[in-house]
Amino acid sequence: MSSQKIYEGNIEKISEKIDEVNSSINRIALIRGVIFILFGISVYYIIKQKGFAFIVASILLILVFVFIAYIHTKEKEKLKEFNLLIEINNEHIKRAKGEWKEFKDKGEEYLSSEHPFINDLDIFGDNSLFQWINTTKTFYGREKLAKILSSTETRTAEEITKRQRALKELAEKIDFRQTLEFIPLLRKSPIEKTKSFISWVKEENSWFLSPQASLIRFIMPVISISILISVIVFKKPFSLFLLALIVNGGILTLKKKEIARALEEIYSFKTNLSSYYRTIEVIEKEDFKEEINLNAVGILKDDTRASNEMKEITAIGDMLFDRGNMIYWIFNSLLMWDLVLMTKLEKWKLKNKNNVELWLDALGEIEALSALSNIYFDNENWKIPEIIEEDEIVAEDLAHPLIVPQGIKNSFNLTKPIQTALITGSNMSGKSTFLRTIGINMVFSYLGLPVNGRALKLGVMIPYTCMRTKDNLEEGISSFYAEILRVKNIIRATESGKKVFFLLDEIFKGTNSVDRHTGAEMLIKQLMGKGAKGLVSTHDLELCELEQEDRRIKNLHFREYYVDNEIRFDYKLREGKSTTRNAEYLMKMAGIRLDI
Repeated sequence: MSSQKIYEGNIEKISEKIDEVNSSINRIALIRGVIFILFGISVYYIIKQKGFAFIVASILLILVFVFIAYIHTKEKEKLKEFNLLIEINNEHIKRAKGEWKEFKDKGEEYLSSEHPFINDLDIFGDNSLFQWINTTKTFYGREKLAKILSSTETRTAEEITKRQRALKELAEKIDFRQTLEFIPLLRKSPIEKTKSFISWVKEENSWFLSPQASLIRFIMPVISISILISVIVFKKPFSLFLLALIVNGGILTLKKKEIARALEEIYSFKTNLSSYYRTIEVIEKEDFKEEINLNAVGILKDDTRASNEMKEITAIGDMLFDRGNMIYWIFNSLLMWDLVLMTKLEKWKLKNKNNVELWLDALGEIEALSALSNIYFDNENWKIPEIIEEDEIVAEDLAHPLIVPQGIKNSFNLTKPIQTALITGSNMSGKSTFLRTIGINMVFSYLGLPVNGRALKLGVMIPYTCMRTKDNLEEGISSFYAEILRVKNIIRATESGKKVFFLLDEIFKGTNSVDRHTGAEMLIKQLMGKGAKGLVSTHDLELCELEQEDRRIKNLHFREYYVDNEIRFDYKLREGKSTTRNAEYLMKMAGIRLDI
């Protein structure tokens, strides 16, 4: 069964439950109405007859009404949960149907012109891999996913195979993965709050754990309550009680800043804490068999205190309420409640300050891996690539995974002794897209993901791209200089001994044709001399003569054709150099007269 059918089946089952809950809510509303009427009748007879039976009946009706109201609240909560699950499944249907490009979170802040490939291969930003697969709902999950997608770590074939198995295991756990999404959404936890929470946990205020603080916390409430009892029982002046409250309030004022900052912080974390506790609890209970998944959640599995400790800090957060009103001031001054909470918080921080970030990091890791596993679940026909020892690529019917609907498939190989393929072709024929197709499928392979093709064999290399260079007016960088900086990074990578796979699109296009040709030729030879391999797209047909001079280079091309004087493309890769041009045709389309 396709993933889309499974999501639709989930929605159908949840919709049936929603109907049941709505029916229950309607019944409860009817019962509440009846109880209200009966209560009104009881009150009427109490006023008229003052009968004891009607008083008892009224009390019972109030209790039943409260109970029914509780049930009604629970049913409303169920309704909210079911509607959230429908939203989650609808979002997954959009992913499966290729309608994910409307999703708002694109991870644009992770873009970096200095990174080897993320800008050019659409890892982040508009129509990106991150936009497609990101189902993380916590700060740490989102950060972990971005880190994984940006990784330039060279993994062994064994490590990549383990990753493939781990992602496949997670892909099969659809209920578990949707629960990871569901809990934070249900709690409406603000994703950006986590970082400051970690900083707060590591801050210490030892005074609240000192003997004098303990003495004040115990003695002052005892004195206040004793005075209150004497006022009530022995008719002592009420002013004594007010004085006790003022004294206690004054003591609290001495630590007002520390208390206010700490309690306001924890109050702002309340929804996050509840989400983290529930999510960690779900992860602890889940059964994993694959090594990478076990390692990811290892600290949560090994240290079963994680969910208990997060539950405890959540409970402390729940003890907080609006500190700005008069009722809280009286309550606080009577029981020194701020000191009670601060002591609980400081004890918790002292016990857990070195573990909290590890727990949330583990949560984020499994959340990020879960997001990656969506590709396995939604693309059952995609193939798992084979990682080989040789620095080669052999692709059969490979297409770009982010092109919706299905992109054109091409077969391609770069095997010894070939190190560089020169890709020529007319404008818009598909050269740049093909370079990105190879690049992003390489990234998919190293992430442990399946690829959009019939088969792919490749060695472990790091993609380095120079494609979308542009002016940066703020830094005073022209597009040509930006291109030079990209090339410089590629050369440095080869000189440091990295296994580089370069993707160069119209290299040195910002200079004259002679310098462009010379620069491209020298760069290709220099990169190959350091063992690098890759693809170069170019309009410079003279560069194709290198195939005759150097057995490490081969020519490939795309072409256009015409139907009823209209330009068409089939985007199919062919052997040899390009023999067609379309620039004149395109210029004529723009209204440029070439016969003047």
